[in-house]
Amino acid sequence: MKRIGALATLTLLGSAAFMLTTASPAAAQEVCVYEGADKACLDTGTRVARVCDNEADGNGVYGWFGGDRYLWDANGSAGGCSYKSYPTASSVQVCEDVYPGMFLDPCSGD
Repeated sequence: MKRIGALATLTLLGSAAFMLTTASPAAAQEVCVYEGADKACLDTGTRVARVCDNEADGNGVYGWFGGDRYLWDANGSAGGCSYKSYPTASSVQVCEDVYPGMFLDPCSGD
């Protein structure tokens, strides 16, 4: 009898793992990274990117979403964020434009 119970338990656990790995887009999440108070986010279901400059320090903020996909916060720290859809985005990083035009800026994960 214990053997059947163990087999049933393994079957249920296997089914639960399958459901987690084949979750619907409704189970998608927004992944955000930070550089100080500035942030960039990527919705893993819709692939909509968001960049927010949350520091009134005179430095612009941009997000990098893999390849040549860059998005700048268009209004600086004035409030709100910039959004754009990147259907093939696979990563997210936020950078503060401390050295304009040089791409030597401090970024999340550095």
